[in-house]
Amino acid sequence: MKYFINLISFLSLSGCGLTQPYYEDYTETTATGPVDSTTECGQLALASYTTNIAPAVDGTCSGSSCHGSGGVGSGKLPLTANANEANRIALFNYTGLDKDKLLTYIESSQHSGSASVKGLLTTEKITTWLTQEETCLDGA
Repeated sequence: MKYFINLISFLSLSGCGLTQPYYEDYTETTATGPVDSTTECGQLALASYTTNIAPAVDGTCSGSSCHGSGGVGSGKLPLTANANEANRIALFNYTGLDKDKLLTYIESSQHSGSASVKGLLTTEKITTWLTQEETCLDGA
C-alpha cells in the first residue's frame, strides 16, 4: 500500500513537471525578515512600528474585511489588532525597506481601504519606522 501511495504521489507531481512537493513559505525568514525583536535594536524597531504604524493598522486595517480575520478569502495581507510584532513582520516582509511600495499601494486605486489610512500612514511615519529597521539590519 505504501508503494502504491508513493507511486500515485510521484505520478501526480510529475504530471506538472515537479518531482518533489512544492509550497511557498510566507513565514518570516532570517534572510529577508526584520531583525528579531528580542534584540536591543529589534526592540527599538518594534517600538518605532508601534508608535508610527500600529495606530493605523489597529484602528482601520485590522478591522476591515480585507485584512481582518487573517485576510481570509481575500488574498490580502492578514493583520490583527494589537498584534504589533506579527504585523511588523508581515508588513516588513511585504515592503522590505522600500517605503514607496507601501505608500504606493495604500494610495492606489487597488486599495479600497478607509481614507483615514492615508492620513495615518504618512511618508514621515513610514520612513521613521523603516529607517530604524534599516539601522538594525545594518548591524547597529
